[in-house]
Amino acid sequence: MTDHRRGKNIAIAGALLQAIFTAVLVGIFLTLRAGSALSCLVFLAGGGGVWLMVALLFYVRQLERREAKELEEIAAAAKAGTIFQEERAALRPAAARRAWTEKWIVPAFTLLWAGYHGAMGVWIGRRMLAALAETWGQPAPPVDGAAQAALFATLIAFVAFLFSRWCLGLAGPAQWRLLRAAGSYLFANVVAIAAVAGAMLAIHQGYGQVDRIVAAVIPLIQIVLAVELLLNLLLDFYRPRVAGQEERFAFDSRLFNFIAEPGRIGHSIAEALNYQFGFEVSRTWFYQLLSRAFVPLGVAGAAVMVAMTSLVVVEQGQQVVVLHWGRTSPAWKPLGAGIHLKWPWPIDTIRRFDVTAIHEIMLGTGRERSEQERRDAIVRQGTFTGRELYLWTAEHGKREEKDFLVAIPPDVYRAAGQDQRPPVSIIKLVVLVHYVITDVYKYGFQVADADKLLEAEAYRQMVRYCASATLNSPAGTGQDDRPEAIMTYGSGRAAEELQHRIQAAADKLDLGVQIVYVGLAAVHPPAEAAPAFQDVLKAERRADRLRYEAEAEANRTLGRVAGDPVAALKLALAIRTLEELEALSHLPDKADDYGRALSEYTRLAANDLAALDEELARERLLGQQSPAKQQLRQDHQEHLELLRGLAGGGKADYPALIATARSHADGLFDEASGQPAALVAQAVDYRWTREMAEQARAAAFARELLAYQASPNIYMLDRWLDVWDEVLPDLTKYVLGVDREKIEVWLNWERIPGVMEGALPETAGQR
Repeated sequence: MTDHRRGKNIAIAGALLQAIFTAVLVGIFLTLRAGSALSCLVFLAGGGGVWLMVALLFYVRQLERREAKELEEIAAAAKAGTIFQEERAALRPAAARRAWTEKWIVPAFTLLWAGYHGAMGVWIGRRMLAALAETWGQPAPPVDGAAQAALFATLIAFVAFLFSRWCLGLAGPAQWRLLRAAGSYLFANVVAIAAVAGAMLAIHQGYGQVDRIVAAVIPLIQIVLAVELLLNLLLDFYRPRVAGQEERFAFDSRLFNFIAEPGRIGHSIAEALNYQFGFEVSRTWFYQLLSRAFVPLGVAGAAVMVAMTSLVVVEQGQQVVVLHWGRTSPAWKPLGAGIHLKWPWPIDTIRRFDVTAIHEIMLGTGRERSEQERRDAIVRQGTFTGRELYLWTAEHGKREEKDFLVAIPPDVYRAAGQDQRPPVSIIKLVVLVHYVITDVYKYGFQVADADKLLEAEAYRQMVRYCASATLNSPAGTGQDDRPEAIMTYGSGRAAEELQHRIQAAADKLDLGVQIVYVGLAAVHPPAEAAPAFQDVLKAERRADRLRYEAEAEANRTLGRVAGDPVAALKLALAIRTLEELEALSHLPDKADDYGRALSEYTRLAANDLAALDEELARERLLGQQSPAKQQLRQDHQEHLELLRGLAGGGKADYPALIATARSHADGLFDEASGQPAALVAQAVDYRWTREMAEQARAAAFARELLAYQASPNIYMLDRWLDVWDEVLPDLTKYVLGVDREKIEVWLNWERIPGVMEGALPETAGQR
């Protein structure tokens, strides 16, 4: 009975100490508003209930023991039994009270206690985890009074540790076993208070993140305790009760007992080994040696591990920055390759940086595509079985490709009749950015995550660049500073410009990196645009075919004109020059007309020269070089300079210019060997033939005149005969020397077979 009364008093004293400890934590929380203090005081506040529950159980056991002692005294004093002896033995209200308390009050308390820890753990834990997520990585300034709070927390943790160890020591005998649950819970409180003291020291040093971590961990411990209590309560319903066996209540945490008395696990392991092997393994010399040397070996191993943290091995191509109590300074030189010494962990920690390695950032990609999504791109047959095709007409690659907007030049959408805001094109753009670290302090400690910041800035520069770039066409006149043709011939310039912009942005942010390479890994339209894009390509190829056919027809026509297309163009330019000079020569006195005509001629000459330059550039891309066309360009250039030199009007010597132009045109015409030359040759032949024939007739006329004068009749008769012979060369002609009026002609045509057939009536009747 005395033991139970003493146990009750110890439990009440423990409840008072628990309240004092909780009050100290409340003061720390109200002073500093530290999250760890709030979580710890909520944890400590739950300890008063378990001390009072232990005091209640000691009290009912004390009453039971007193009742049993009184009954023993009554039984000893009685000389003989009475008829009420059995009734006195059955009437034991204190024992019934103890049984009722252990059957109903203890489970109810366990349920309420588990509910308290579960509810408070969830409520406080959610708040603390949210605060931890919001403030993660943000520095916190030192707080005044944190060092004093750490001192108070250390003092109450020391007092609580002594009291909990004293209670756990008393809980060895069976009559004091109830103190084990409260003592182990108080020991867990000691660990929490020590964590709060460490958090206060961290706040004093400016590391407020430690306070938030402790504030989030303590509620998780409460949740684990609540789950264990509920499991204990559930298992107690199925645990068989054996008379005389010591009972262990559900609110007695096994987990906290292990934390408070870890040595008991060694005894349990020894008993298990003895049972498994069938002899006293724990009595062997090896086990005894190990049990005696375990603590020194553990301490020595821990010391060696701590000492090993004082060595820093830096490999080639690396630089290591030492952080003293989590802080560093650019004034401290980073460690190079080799072996170095530092203070052991956790006083000094290190961060490694690969300063010679190429770090890569891939822009324009999203999540990884699954094997199912990539199945259609894998070749199933042939030599390349198992390889994956990368065709822009379908989704491809390990990662999704993001969309980027590319503007369309104004002249393009205006030509299409779109006068509203400029339309845009959507392309898939993947850019690789390679960089090296040049300053480890700027890269590792000036910002929270330099790699992510550099990636975000690179994305920003790439989006800006694409928003002003064109897809595959020139930007147009007046837009020389605008990037163009990012998908075709401008991709190289785009990569160079992006590298320059990203490097400038990194230098502005002072990230301590150097951009060594920027490349466009993929630039293509979206797969959804493949049909429309292919239609455009088909239309362009049809246009190319028609253009080539037109050029072929033009070359044939020019070849027919001058024998060679370039020669024909030179001849046309010479004739055009002659015509323009002749037209301008009639307008010197009309200043307005002269200026308009000369301006129009100059504009046409400049356009022709630009078109010829474009054609020559296209031929150079195809590997074609034409000296004749280069000479033609020189002629166009001279023609344009001639027109620009005529701006003075009346000062030009037009007769000399026209004579020179005509001489040049005639010379080119004489050199021509095409159809016009053949026509000219035929005309010359016709001219000489007619001329010689007429000259011959003129010479013959004089001689025939003499014959006519000598005998006109004979001459005329001879001429008539010549005419009849020329007109009717194959007919027989008869010459009669009698008067025409005295001749009667009889034509017996019917006598000639077939001549008058069907013409005469009798002949027609015969048919």
